[in-house]
Amino acid sequence: TFNEYKLSIEAINSVCTIELKCEEKGIIGLCQYLGAPLKIIDDQSIKAIEKDFECSDFVKKTVGFGCVCEPCGFLGSKSGKQLIPKTSYKGITLSVYEEDLTLEVSDEG
Repeated sequence: TFNEYKLSIEAINSVCTIELKCEEKGIIGLCQYLGAPLKIIDDQSIKAIEKDFECSDFVKKTVGFGCVCEPCGFLGSKSGKQLIPKTSYKGITLSVYEEDLTLEVSDEG
């Protein structure tokens, strides 16, 4: 997927998921492979914004809310820009967001 979108996996600075999936071997292995920390996005934060994303009845029955990858990417990136929309491959769903690195400037010394 990264090759398709001409993005480098070396630019990944975190992997985001929900508490329910935080101990999945594939996610832990991905974090180790990338040398990236795992960020856990809390369920309530996702529930608050899930209406802004494509949801699935299957996901809702499984985890209690209708979508995971896009809200996790959005929240984990501090409301950043989506670079790769929800993509599924062999039971794995991912999305990629660019972290919002807005700088605040102050007049104070």
